[in-house]
Amino acid sequence: MRPTLVLVKSDLRRERWALLALAVALFALQVLAVWVARTLDAGDTYRKLAALAPDFARRGAGFDLAVLLSFTGGVGIGYFHPVVTAALVAAAMTAAKGPIADLDGGGAALFLARPVPRWALMARSLIELGFLAVALPAVMLLGTTAGLVLVGRFATTSLMPFARLALNDAALVLSLGAVAALLAAVSTRTRGYTRATLAFALVSYLADYLARVWPPLRPLGPLALFHYLEPARVLGGAPMAANLAVLAAVTCAASGAALYLFERRDL
Repeated sequence: MRPTLVLVKSDLRRERWALLALAVALFALQVLAVWVARTLDAGDTYRKLAALAPDFARRGAGFDLAVLLSFTGGVGIGYFHPVVTAALVAAAMTAAKGPIADLDGGGAALFLARPVPRWALMARSLIELGFLAVALPAVMLLGTTAGLVLVGRFATTSLMPFARLALNDAALVLSLGAVAALLAAVSTRTRGYTRATLAFALVSYLADYLARVWPPLRPLGPLALFHYLEPARVLGGAPMAANLAVLAAVTCAASGAALYLFERRDL
């Protein structure tokens, strides 16, 4: 286990400024989301938008639109905005690319020339993935808390809906990162790994979106990782245990497959 921890420490030291910049950006985005939500709520904008929403939109959304068209919903959007989602996907890809980056750059030969087990190169990435899955959503939740304090809404706003969304984001990073690690275990070049992972994330995102808005494609929805996030329903207090269980199963299966395949691949 010691070689793995040494590699983790080395990677985090090398990427510390990029990770710090990402954490600061996510923190600032959550503070901004709180400020925007307070501004819209003070102007009665949410109530007016809720009144304008047609009945078919209310029935077809699959969740209570009033939840999103509220101060809590406005703040919660900061956890599943496309920019935030893209940042989390990038973080997962960065954490999972270690083995293929080592192979492509020649670092693997240097590591394995020493008594370092091959699985340690992959385990290093999985540990870093777990760290980011906890740290980044925690920073986002901290940003929400700071924003609520700044606008004077901390005492009157429950943090529970945002904690549930942060858990959603953690599940996304873990499951997507585990699949990325699996792709890294079988890729031959960093460029191919990046393309494959981006394609997987984009197809998963679009498949979930199209399955929600186009009835003929709804059977494809469960095949997409994003299908199991349902942030609007989670924000409204809907049960999330079943969806989290599916994402946890994907994480475990993909992580196990990545360790197995990387251990046996031709280097």
